Amino acid sequence: MGGFVLQTRVSEDAEWMVFPVDAKQVLYLVDNHYISYDEVYIERKVIKDKDKVDGILRLVIVVQISWYSIGCIARIYQHLTVTALELATLGFVFYSMGTYYFWFHKPMDVARAITLMPTATIANILCDAGDKAREPYRNTPMDFIYRDEWSWTRYWHIGRAS
Repeated sequence: MGGFVLQTRVSEDAEWMVFPVDAKQVLYLVDNHYISYDEVYIERKVIKDKDKVDGILRLVIVVQISWYSIGCIARIYQHLTVTALELATLGFVFYSMGTYYFWFHKPMDVARAITLMPTATIANILCDAGDKAREPYRNTPMDFIYRDEWSWTRYWHIGRAS
């Protein structure tokens, strides 16, 4: 969701390089002591503060979806006509509620990421990684941590021409 960015130097006398890091990359940096655990430990209130969707909006969404679903189910129960479009919408509502349940506590629209500053340059991190970091990266210099990609990723890439 764009929660962390790594701000490091390319070398000792070079400019700063800033790029997003995901959970596996942050774990690698903590395990190898490039950043401290205290730097990435975030309290629940800080995460909640980054959320731009408030409880009232979430409540309105749930009420609207519930009202629509109850209306459709009542019409089916009364043997009234329900169109194919309404049934399809009801199907989408069913699956959307599952997604909404799991994303309920996920911050939305994070405007400012938490900046991590490692103790080493990115050149040192890559050199310490050895042969794993030898291949060119696609998204960030930390791509060497895992290269398991969805097969369509090479076609669906933002910001660079493939």
